[in-house]
Amino acid sequence: MTTTTATLLRDGNGQSFQALRIGANSVVAFNASTQSAAFDAQIVRIQATENCHIVVGSNPTATTSDTPLWKDNPEYIHIEPGDKIAVIKSVNAGNLHITVCS
Repeated sequence: MTTTTATLLRDGNGQSFQALRIGANSVVAFNASTQSAAFDAQIVRIQATENCHIVVGSNPTATTSDTPLWKDNPEYIHIEPGDKIAVIKSVNAGNLHITVCS
């Protein structure tokens, strides 16, 4: 029987921290509400090139009342398998980069 031991990463002060493996990346161009493809992952990293609003669901439509995402400020979010991310501009059109994490 083989035993696998996980080693935690440590910062400069010797404190352990969590790190995620990055996977496939997709880009969603947005102006009006636009949906991503469905994801099988449960954690994704999102980063927008312009301020925008996002919503997650099985068939979402984003509005400017939904969760704001500030440009160049990456976020990690939990989604259910099969969910999509809808995004809409705040002022300027842009791109939403979505990276699957595990």
